[in-house]
Amino acid sequence: LFPYPTLFRSGGNSVDVPVDLIAYGNENALSFSLKFDTNQLAYSGITLGSGASGALLYPNLSLLDLGKVGVQLALPAGQTFSQGTQEIVRVTFNAPILTGTQAVATAMQFVGLPLPRLAVDVNDQPLNTNFIDGVVTVLPSPLEGDVSSVLTSAGNVDIFDWVEVGRLVAGLDPITNSVQ
Repeated sequence: LFPYPTLFRSGGNSVDVPVDLIAYGNENALSFSLKFDTNQLAYSGITLGSGASGALLYPNLSLLDLGKVGVQLALPAGQTFSQGTQEIVRVTFNAPILTGTQAVATAMQFVGLPLPRLAVDVNDQPLNTNFIDGVVTVLPSPLEGDVSSVLTSAGNVDIFDWVEVGRLVAGLDPITNSVQ
């Protein structure tokens, strides 16, 4: 199982992390837990992926405050995932708004709590598994509050922008749509 190795998303937006299963064609159910940095991402929800149609999804949110979400996924009795790569779930996070120019990369790791990393076949026999971690990179967000024409403040909201917004509100400077 693996989340996409690297996802890029602008801050202030949601981040969908698809989790893929490379199946042999005998997998019926599995469980795993994802760990994420709560300073960089906030859990928003989880849905079945396109390769898990008809499966039952049971998220375990008991350790969200520690940045861990558990996933249990089971197909009906006797059914298996098709051989090959399938998106089994899509975990959605909210990313913070980042200012400046630095992107923030945060690990998306498979861990053993709140749910263990397991896969079983249709006869409830354990299967060997390999879980591969991924990374979510949150890019700086362009800020609408950057209104100053001072070149040193481009892309940042700082004291120059505060003063310029005050001048615009007071009618001391004209409001234009031009880029300066």
